[in-house]
Amino acid sequence: MELRVCRKCKVGKEPTEFYDRKRNGKPRPQFTCKPCERNRINEWRVSNPEANKAIYTRSRYKSKYGLNVEDVPKTGDCPICLRSDLKLVVDHCHTHGHVRGFICYSCNTLLGHVENKEKMTMIEKYLASTEPVDPT
Repeated sequence: MELRVCRKCKVGKEPTEFYDRKRNGKPRPQFTCKPCERNRINEWRVSNPEANKAIYTRSRYKSKYGLNVEDVPKTGDCPICLRSDLKLVVDHCHTHGHVRGFICYSCNTLLGHVENKEKMTMIEKYLASTEPVDPT
């Protein structure tokens, strides 16, 4: 088997040590080895944290919720606590995965606990078993 030389580290390596990229539907060999390519990507991520975060957010919204990042409001009014001008998060059903709407982080956390029947039972038992503590 013929070795390929990495353009970055100048070391001859097996062809399996290189990624193949598709261009125009055809696989094309990449000229930097996998370790050098990973290092390049990690360096870019460190030097471009805002762009990296935007890419991660866009892909997460698309893969997890089927939403475009432009469809998600950044701030707004929470329909549960009615507070205004809050950072909103995606509220979704953990059973079926569908998006229910956009609510504030606090209400989203509370809703997650309320939906957990076992946790609600434990909360009820705790509240029933405790007596008020005298602050003096």
